[in-house]
Amino acid sequence: MHEPARAVALDPARVSGAAPSAAAAATPSVEEADGAASAKDPRPTWLGWAATAVSVAGLVLAIFFTVRQDSSFASAGFVPGWLAQWADAHGQFRNFPAYVVLTTAMLLAWWILRTRSRPVETRRRRRAERAWLVAGLTVVSGGLELVQLGISSRWFEWADIWWSWAGIAVAWLGWEAWRTLATRAEEKPSR
Repeated sequence: MHEPARAVALDPARVSGAAPSAAAAATPSVEEADGAASAKDPRPTWLGWAATAVSVAGLVLAIFFTVRQDSSFASAGFVPGWLAQWADAHGQFRNFPAYVVLTTAMLLAWWILRTRSRPVETRRRRRAERAWLVAGLTVVSGGLELVQLGISSRWFEWADIWWSWAGIAVAWLGWEAWRTLATRAEEKPSR
């Protein structure tokens, strides 16, 4: 499988075989950084796969509950009674917590598995990838509501879309705030 090229600053001394400059000696190569990141990375891989499983299950459930004839959670049979009762009582608002959980699980899976496999990337690129992930989920959530136009016993409601998008936005903004604070804390020199 072809892996895209990574941007690496080359020190002329490394290329020519001369003694490396002080700056180059302190800057690890891509291979060194990859090895160091995977050796010291505290994020467990199993958590990334668990978050991926939650993401996939969440998408499957979103599709299931969108395309079925009955919008009641209680009639699904496998939803715990207390959750079905709450979801059915809260109508469109139930999309908000569902999409907060789904978006958070997707971002967690991406963060653990994607950044673990490519530790040497710029923050700007990672933020852009997260934005594309969230934009894709936003399109999917809106598309799922549009599917209900073709189901005779269901109806399209803008409130469903807005609550879904609000859940996605809250999770994404919370994630970005957390990552910004964590990055600043990592970059802060110890005294």
